[in-house]
Amino acid sequence: GERRLVPVVEGVRRKHEPTPPNVVRFFKGDTIVHPKDGRRYVVRQIRSEGGGMLVCTLVSEAKPVRDLSSATGLKKIKGRTLLKTQLADE
Repeated sequence: GERRLVPVVEGVRRKHEPTPPNVVRFFKGDTIVHPKDGRRYVVRQIRSEGGGMLVCTLVSEAKPVRDLSSATGLKKIKGRTLLKTQLADE
């Protein structure tokens, strides 16, 4: 089936259900590969604003999200880019 964004409330409601094979679930602490630049990021926050967004930092970054900007490794992934984002093979 076609991938779609799920509201945070719906995602939390299904937290303890088994994940179907055609579903990708993101959790805080997951390592992902950005579809445009191919770099690895760690999911630091999951926000519901703007239809859903992952707030990520480069895997090598140890600073908290509040101390970062896009120039220092902060990446906000949403919309169509989020639909193309994949979990990194660890």
